[in-house]
Amino acid sequence: TTSLFFLGISILGKKACGIFRERAAFSFRLLQDPRLAQSGDIQGKAETLAAIVESLPRRIQGSILMRRYRDVCDYLRPRPDPTTLEEHLKYLADIEADKLHDSYSFVRTISWAVPILGFLGTVIGITMAITNITPDQLESSLPEVTAGLGVAFDTTALSLSLSMVLVFLTFLMERTEQSILADIEQVGIRQLASLFVVDNSPLKQAEQLAAHQLLAESEGLISRHVGLWNDSLAGLNQRLQQTLSLQQGELVEGVRSGIRSTLSAHDEHLREMREGFLQETGMLIRELVSESVSHQKLIREQQSEFSGQLGALWQGVQQELRQLQVVQQQETVRLMGAIESQMSNWQGHLEQTNSAITSQLRVLQEQGAILRDLAGDKQDLLKLQESLAQNLEVLRSGNSFEEAIHSLTAAIHLITARNQPGRVAA
Repeated sequence: TTSLFFLGISILGKKACGIFRERAAFSFRLLQDPRLAQSGDIQGKAETLAAIVESLPRRIQGSILMRRYRDVCDYLRPRPDPTTLEEHLKYLADIEADKLHDSYSFVRTISWAVPILGFLGTVIGITMAITNITPDQLESSLPEVTAGLGVAFDTTALSLSLSMVLVFLTFLMERTEQSILADIEQVGIRQLASLFVVDNSPLKQAEQLAAHQLLAESEGLISRHVGLWNDSLAGLNQRLQQTLSLQQGELVEGVRSGIRSTLSAHDEHLREMREGFLQETGMLIRELVSESVSHQKLIREQQSEFSGQLGALWQGVQQELRQLQVVQQQETVRLMGAIESQMSNWQGHLEQTNSAITSQLRVLQEQGAILRDLAGDKQDLLKLQESLAQNLEVLRSGNSFEEAIHSLTAAIHLITARNQPGRVAA
């Protein structure tokens, strides 16, 4: 596969060198050689052109363009009749097109054979991978089979890649050579056909004479028509200028009269509008002044009435505040007295409780001494436990009493804090 690919590349490289040679042949302007103009008849021009081609380098002589020149010269030497030269040029172009198409047949065959060989390698690789499978050792032979399949498909990928490269290069080279053949065809039709033309034909001389006479008569006729057109345009221009000057005067006079009448009417209309505007403005100002006076009176009355209402409201608020302050002071005094009496009662109870607790502690101490003395008596221990439980209950009641005292103290502070803003407001 790789060998066929490089063989196709070498063929395309050879064709690329031929393309450079064909482009170089176009740089030789043989048909503009002055020796061709000095040759009289068609045979002389053909001999001169053939000699010029033979004097070129051998590499350029092998180009298609130079071969076309030699073929035309060989065609015109025995029969100096240029009427059939165009058909002969088309025949030569068809032959070159067929040669070009045939020259790419081997490259196309290689482009077709490369992927076929790749597929063939894939088939062989798959066959070899399958032959490595043994039913007894299927698990051990499976990695070898997968590796063989991967290698087998590599040939297909390689062949397809090489085939794509060959196809694209073949397309580019063929299009380039076709464009060169088209350029050679244009050179043959435009330059070679015009080079080999018979100048001493009687029919052509008659045609040239008739053409010269026609040109001379056409020039005279055109000059006469140009003179008539100039005269007509001059008269038309003069009449147009007279008409324009007359119309311009009439237009200026009409515009002046129209402007005067328009300005006078505009002044009268402005005077009427100014008088009407002044009258309406005076009436509007008087109405606004009267309305503003009435509004000021109404505002003063509303202000006096609002001031009286505000004073009465303020007096009522002050009286209610005084009454509320007196009531609050009385309530505060009553609450303070009740709190003081309650505090005195609680203090008495607290003193009694403290004395009871003290007596109980003494009893506990005595009982502790008794316990130390009577460690072995079980009945005495039970009685002592009962008395201890009672004493503990008394202690718990004392603790709850202390918590009540703390809550009462917090309430007194809260009432005192509420009464202080009332005193500040008073």
